[in-house]
Amino acid sequence: MNPKNRVLLLSFGLFLITTIADPINLYDPINIPKFSALTIISTPMIYDLIWNLIIFNKRINHKIVILILSFICWLLLITLVSKMNLIDSLYGVSGRHTGLITYLALSMCMLYVFYISGRELNLSIIKVLLGTGYFSAIYGLLQIFNKDPFDWINPYSKVFGLFGNPNFHSSFMALSALSAVTIIVSKTGSNLIQFLSWIYVPIAILNIYYSKSLQGFLGLAAGLTLIIYFKVIQGKYHKFKPLYISFIALGTIAVCLDIFQKSPWGPKLYKESVSFRGDFWRAGVNITEGNPLFGVGMDGYRDSYRQFRDVIATNRNYSVMVDSAHNIFLDISSGGGIPLMLIYLCIQLLVVISFLKLVKRAQNDMVINGIFTCWVVYQLQSLISINQIGIAVWGWTLGGSIIGYEIQSRKSAEESPVLTNPLPLSKNYLALFISMAIGIIITIPVWKADADFRNAFASGNVNRIVTVATKWPQSATKMNLASSVLRQNGYEKEALMIARKTVEINPYNFEAWQELSMFTSLTPPEKIKIGKTMKQLDPLNPTLP
Repeated sequence: MNPKNRVLLLSFGLFLITTIADPINLYDPINIPKFSALTIISTPMIYDLIWNLIIFNKRINHKIVILILSFICWLLLITLVSKMNLIDSLYGVSGRHTGLITYLALSMCMLYVFYISGRELNLSIIKVLLGTGYFSAIYGLLQIFNKDPFDWINPYSKVFGLFGNPNFHSSFMALSALSAVTIIVSKTGSNLIQFLSWIYVPIAILNIYYSKSLQGFLGLAAGLTLIIYFKVIQGKYHKFKPLYISFIALGTIAVCLDIFQKSPWGPKLYKESVSFRGDFWRAGVNITEGNPLFGVGMDGYRDSYRQFRDVIATNRNYSVMVDSAHNIFLDISSGGGIPLMLIYLCIQLLVVISFLKLVKRAQNDMVINGIFTCWVVYQLQSLISINQIGIAVWGWTLGGSIIGYEIQSRKSAEESPVLTNPLPLSKNYLALFISMAIGIIITIPVWKADADFRNAFASGNVNRIVTVATKWPQSATKMNLASSVLRQNGYEKEALMIARKTVEINPYNFEAWQELSMFTSLTPPEKIKIGKTMKQLDPLNPTLP
């Protein structure tokens, strides 16, 4: 591909992955479409990287390449040794879909951006972030004014954009608002782009406000603080740098004390969810300590949480089922062990080092400063949030652009990792089409299974529900739901068959054994086995003997 097509592929991919949703056909209308889009978009990137990088490009010894390849190799090893169901290992668990395929695709996005990096790409990324933000914000406005054309089933705030959760929508509004601020302060783009940037900031803030999620306001405040530092303090007011840094430090401490209820004043930012997040974090640490080398498998946190939670978490709510540590670093360490987390940390550290090198060269470029600011805000939200694919793709992409731009902007052109275009155009497009088709083939099973599941329940046909629930690729979450609904409606025989099948394909899922224990037709030996297994999977549960 030529450079323009590469930027077009990336730009279209970022927009599609962030905004795609399917509330008409799918039971999971958010995560499966974003997972599918990420997978399909990343496959031509993989082709382009392999062909140009390995065959025609000798510059493959960059630190980020080594780190990404190490990250992927460890992911593959984890998949081989994990006790998780292979389907969950590859596709991730229902409601998350952050398994091997997702992390492989995210890694490829980062590596791809690294190799096509440059100032023009940086500008494109900022503009695409703004455009994607506009699309999401306009949909958020429809929700604010009760004009949403779709009837979502959502227990949260009515304003959740295209992310299925107000926290994710709020965080993305902050990221996209910071892209608008970057365009404004860098004075890049046409007059129209400048005008749209000015208009967008209040629209994004309105979305954050009505989402009722503090994550957006905290992220926006942190980002604006950093942009002010780059724009003002590094300029003519540099003598106030120590004072401003002290102000930032005190503000950060005050916010943390308030959130964790340690402030001398009444907390303003604390929410009950903070306490629950603490429970999830401690469980993530315990899982990592108990499985330090390989973890429990990517997305394996769900089936390990009950076993590794502490007394405080159990006493707070023993019936809680959670599928994420609500901290991406802990999700990675619990899923892939300490080695994977260390590699991930090294990747993030390389982003920081690359940016500091740019600053040291006195390249006070507000566009790259804005990209770094958005990356920092992504990292901050990743400390308290779930790895949502529509937002995660921006974190990996922004990081790759910073590392690549640092190398690309060096004086020596030989140090710049520029992809070549060795194939004739016709063959190139054919290969890209084939690679994208492979991505589609990979995603079809999980997409079709989810659509069939929704349609089966809508039909009310018992035999159809049984067939769809037990058909490959199975999902323990959906099978538990199918069994529960059938059992409660008097179809115990069919429900029992599904329940037995669920514990067979996923013997580590507590909810599956819990559902199986509900049947009255179980034999005494079966009841004893189920009770022992449930106690092993949830040892602190006070309701279990």
